[in-house]
Order: sequence, then C-alpha cells, then structure tokens
Amino acid sequence: TKVVNQMAKLIKVANHKYICPECKGNGYNKVYNMIIQCDKCKSQGELPIKEPTIEELNEMAKYARLQ
Repeated sequence: TKVVNQMAKLIKVANHKYICPECKGNGYNKVYNMIIQCDKCKSQGELPIKEPTIEELNEMAKYARLQ
C-alpha cells in the first residue's frame, strides 16, 4: 500500500490487482499454433483495479439518494 499525505491527513491508497481475463494470468495467448504475448495486461498476467479517489467518492455521495 502507498501512503499519500493530503492536507495533513494520511490516506492509505490500496494497490489491488486482478487476474487478466484475456490470458487468465499466464501473460500469453495461444492463437492457432503460435504463442503470443497478451496485449491487454502487457504479459504481466494481472491488471490494476482503479479505485475512486476521495474527491470522486464525495461527488458520488453528494448525488446519492438515501432510501
């Protein structure tokens, strides 16, 4: 995890990843009899999860309807 100092508040930003659905975590794809590198994850096998920032969460909360 990475710690960001924003206006004297410490905010922890999580670094999450998920397995690439294109290559299923292998980092390569098989096309016919050829093995090629996965373009989606750049042969890493994992993709980062984009989490909303504090500002984006505050914007969502401002327009959210509470039931």
